[in-house]
Amino acid sequence: MWPLIIAAVQKRGNDALPQVSANSTNVRNGLAVIFAAFAAVTILVIVKASIDFATSDGNPENISKAKKTLIYAVVGLISAESAETIVLTVIGKI
Repeated sequence: MWPLIIAAVQKRGNDALPQVSANSTNVRNGLAVIFAAFAAVTILVIVKASIDFATSDGNPENISKAKKTLIYAVVGLISAESAETIVLTVIGKI
């Protein structure tokens, strides 16, 4: 089977492989979209945790759960923004 695949690739020449023109601008734009989507989801989680906290009616279990969710979401947002800064700094130096 492998000889057939190799023969097919050799027959087509260089056109068999995709040509990628990924420069730093394309990579930055792609990463910006990914980090923006992550930030949007994290902000939605923060809003949901805030609503859960406000509507907990003094129930200690619900308050604790909402606090943990809020803390994890904020830590995730800070981590994502730090990662974005590091990645964009490294890409800028390449």
